[in-house]
Amino acid sequence: MSLGTWILLLWVIIAVVMVVLWWIENRRGEAAIGGIQRVTGFLGWVNLVLAVLLIAYTGVLLAVSNQSLWAGTMLVPCLFVVSAISTGVAILILGAITANAINKGSLVELKLAMNQIFGTTDWTVSNKIVARLAEADAIVIGAEIAALIGYVIWLAVSTMAGAGEALRVLTIGTPGMAVLFWLGVVVLALLVPFGLDLMNWGKGIGTKAVWRMVIVSSTCAIFGGLVLRAVITIGGQM
Repeated sequence: MSLGTWILLLWVIIAVVMVVLWWIENRRGEAAIGGIQRVTGFLGWVNLVLAVLLIAYTGVLLAVSNQSLWAGTMLVPCLFVVSAISTGVAILILGAITANAINKGSLVELKLAMNQIFGTTDWTVSNKIVARLAEADAIVIGAEIAALIGYVIWLAVSTMAGAGEALRVLTIGTPGMAVLFWLGVVVLALLVPFGLDLMNWGKGIGTKAVWRMVIVSSTCAIFGGLVLRAVITIGGQM
């Protein structure tokens, strides 16, 4: 836990420094930003490594415990990692959609504030990038489904004491936990966003119907990822 705290602290510090440098970079001339770009590039790679460690940390911490729902398998860290990537992509999608809506909307004061923050009037995200993010999220959710299936199979066949009982608690035991697992994790976090993303695959973001489905998919992925972590962490203590 101490290691995870240090990783999170370093990630936050570097992220804040990168935001400050990015803000300065947008207000300097082309000749003056070369050094800043090299620094932000280096810090970006450092924070990428820290981010990978951070999203894997919680799952690893659970996997090395002695609780039957968590212990003895690397599928828990794998599940947490792909879930974190999926929710992260979903947040990027919603952020891009929100930015584009602000740019096209009638809130002049908010638009001017965004212009000041970014140091430019060109801070929108193209529909092509949003579509690619949605397709990427579908791939990640597919990996998440595979990890969850593997995790359930491991619990079902594991000879570890209490593994079968842990699976029963998770899926059919405590009513509240079973509802959270099937509706919150399987349906909300996985099947709904995965299905919507597949329906939109290759279509681009050209119509309001597709936009709505992308928004619903991303929202489900975010809240479903939260439910997944609650189910795994709470279920292991029951």
